[in-house]
Amino acid sequence: MTQALDTIRREHESLAKVLTCLRHLAEALQEGSRKPDFEILYAILDYLEGFPDTYHHPKEEEFLFKALRRRRPAAAPLLDKLHEEHAEGVALAAELRAALEAYRRDPSASQRFSSAAEAYVDFERKHMEHEEREILPLAQEALTDEDWQEINAAFALNHDPIGEQMFGVAREKKFDALLATILEFTREPADPGTA
Repeated sequence: MTQALDTIRREHESLAKVLTCLRHLAEALQEGSRKPDFEILYAILDYLEGFPDTYHHPKEEEFLFKALRRRRPAAAPLLDKLHEEHAEGVALAAELRAALEAYRRDPSASQRFSSAAEAYVDFERKHMEHEEREILPLAQEALTDEDWQEINAAFALNHDPIGEQMFGVAREKKFDALLATILEFTREPADPGTA
C-alpha cells in the first residue's frame, strides 16, 4: 500500500521545495535584494506547469480518486473539490506565467509577478495539505490490496526531475540551475556546533 503514498508524499515534498524557492525569489525581487534570473524563473514555471499536471494530478485522479469513489461514494464531494482545485491550480499557473511575461517585458510589473507568485504558492500549499490530511488517510483506511496494486503500478511510472535530482536518481540539465537555487533557499541552516 505505501509505495503510491510514499510517491505522493515525495512529490509533494519536491513541489513544496520549488514553491519555497519561488516565494523567496519573488520576495527578494520585490525587495530589490536580487536581480531577476529569468532562466530560473521559467524553469520553475515549466516544472510547476509540467510535472504536476502531466504526471502527478492525472495519476491521483485516474487511480487514487477513482478507487476512493468506488470504495467510499460518500467522499465524492471532497474528491470533486480536489478535482476543481487541480483545475484552479492550472489557471493560477497560467496567471503566474502571464505575470512573468509582463515582468520580463517591463520591470515595473514586478509587483504583479510577486502577487501572482504568492497567490499560487499559498493555493498549492493549502491544496497539498488538504490531500495529505484528508485523502491519504481515507485512502489508507478504505482501499484494498488490489486497489493499491493498481495505484502503485501507476505511480511507479512517474518521472519527477526535481525529486529525482534531490534523491540522486537522475540528472536533467534543464533543472540543474533550478535545483541549485532550490537548495540555496531550502537547505537547513548549518549546526553552529559543527561550523
